[in-house]
Parts: sequence; C-alpha cells; structure tokens
Amino acid sequence: MLKILFIFLILPVSVLASGEHNSGPLSLIAPFFNFFVFVGGLLYLIKKGVATYFNSYSDSIKNQVLESDDRCREATLRLENYENKLSDFEQVTKKVINEVKQDIVKFEHKYIEEIEESKERMKKEYEMRIQNDSQSMIRAVDESFIDTIINEAKKSVAADPTLSANITDKIISSIH
Repeated sequence: MLKILFIFLILPVSVLASGEHNSGPLSLIAPFFNFFVFVGGLLYLIKKGVATYFNSYSDSIKNQVLESDDRCREATLRLENYENKLSDFEQVTKKVINEVKQDIVKFEHKYIEEIEESKERMKKEYEMRIQNDSQSMIRAVDESFIDTIINEAKKSVAADPTLSANITDKIISSIH
C-alpha cells in the first residue's frame, strides 16, 4: 500500500519538475527543492508506520530466534536423553544376553545332572528288579523242585507198603 501511495505522490512532482526546458544549473534548483520537500514530507508522514513496521518485524525475528534457541535446546536435551537411553539399552542388552547365556549354562548342567541321576536311579531299579525277578524264579524253581520230590516220594511210599509202615512208625515215635 505504501508503494502505491508513494507512486501517486512522486508522479505529479516529477511532472511539475519537468515543466521548464532551460538548460542551466539554476533551472534545476526548483525541481531539486520540490523533490527534497516532497521526500522530506513523505518521510515525515510514513516515519511512524515504517518505524512501527521495522520494530514489529525485528520483534518477530527476535521471537523466532528465541523460539529457535528454545527448540534447539529441547532438541539437544532430547538427543542427549535418547543417546543415554541408547547407551543404556546397549548395556542392558549385553547384560540380558550374558544372563541368558549363564542361565543356558546352568540349565545344561542341571539337565545333565538330572539325566545322570535318572540313569543311576534307573540302573538301581533295574538291578533291584533283576535281583527280585531272579529270587522269585529261584523260589519258583525250588518250590517246583520240592513239589516234584514230594510227589515222587509219595508215589514211592504209596507203591511200597512196607516203606509206608516204617515211615508211619518213625513219625509216631518222634511225636512221643
């Protein structure tokens, strides 16, 4: 808007100043005087507006610079915070990995111990089972053998009546 006002004020002055066609230095005094009076008046009239404009513009630039500084500080703090978190993250990650490795080693040792204990327990149970089975088989064989001998003795005694009488006499005499 100031440009349009400036054009409308300068145009008539420049037309008036170019009215005479004398070629001496004195003929230029009036146009120069008119020009300086016009520019002085114009500067006087727009001085407050220009000053206000430049002051507000400088204030806005100042505010932008302050805001940029604040944002820069915030960004720097955030960056440092993220870097600290990242370095902490790397340390925590290494710590967790080391703990997992230790847990794996402990688990392997514990698993191996459990397997060894299980093998020993199974071996003892197997030995006990074999021993029990062999003892029960021996008992079964002994009972079968004794039953066979008794049956054979019964058959022998039943077949010979004199032997039967002698055995009966011996049993009765041993009871008395």
